[in-house]
Amino acid sequence: MDTLKQLLPLIMQVSLALLVAAVGLQSRWGDITYAFRRPALLVRGIIAVDVVPPIVAAVLVAILPLPDPVKVGIVLMAVSPLAPFAPSKMLKAGAENSFAVGLYVALMLLAVVTVPLAVYLLSRVFGVEASIAPAAIANLVLTSVLLPLLIGLAIGSLAPALAEPAARIAKLVGNIGLLVFIVPVLIVLAKPMLALVGDGALLSIVLVVSSGLAAGHLLGGPEQVDRMALAFAAATRHPGMAFLIAKTNFDNPKVVPAEIMFLLTGIVVSSVYQALMKSRHPAPGHVGA
Repeated sequence: MDTLKQLLPLIMQVSLALLVAAVGLQSRWGDITYAFRRPALLVRGIIAVDVVPPIVAAVLVAILPLPDPVKVGIVLMAVSPLAPFAPSKMLKAGAENSFAVGLYVALMLLAVVTVPLAVYLLSRVFGVEASIAPAAIANLVLTSVLLPLLIGLAIGSLAPALAEPAARIAKLVGNIGLLVFIVPVLIVLAKPMLALVGDGALLSIVLVVSSGLAAGHLLGGPEQVDRMALAFAAATRHPGMAFLIAKTNFDNPKVVPAEIMFLLTGIVVSSVYQALMKSRHPAPGHVGA
């Protein structure tokens, strides 16, 4: 059992790194700076991803009588942007690689500033002692985002014929690894997570995720695929970042079930949004109602 506990975090880290590397394999070097060269897009992305979900989460936990660990878990997920699988979801929405990768890289780099700032501001609002060093966020961004992405880009540039098959393999292994990680976690945390369904926590999480989807959709620009991509980005939160902040500030294991519930709820609500968008705007050649 102890060996499994030690292996699971490593499996998750490697799996997420593979998913990011897969995106890099299918991208170009110029994609990295795409959002920085479009300030208007970057500002809209910051509002949708870094501003709206934390504000909605803060309001909800302030007015609802939730247990303190649940409040902490919801707020920490809301201030932790863009899980490593976010660019894959953005690409599946139909966005160009430059849009998905450029916005993802820009927002993750800015997270070194925005996340510590959000934690500081919210800790003052709620009167708690909490902080996270920019260096800690920078290390997480470097290891979980930049290095895998740059490795994928380098391999794709040096051996372009291998890029596509290597990306498929990386995605497959990464997704299998995530399943290996999530199944035992769900088994262990099933009971405390189910306890969140009836006390308002699940409703709060759905509303926070929905606020991100709405903000991204409204601010994504004129193209439907870009609106969907930014909506996915705003709704997809980074559990590893939230775990790091929780471990640094809150010695309470009850925070973790709320964070895992947030992650899973985000996936489900985003899937519902995607299905609704596809039904309203079918792809060319699709026979819709």
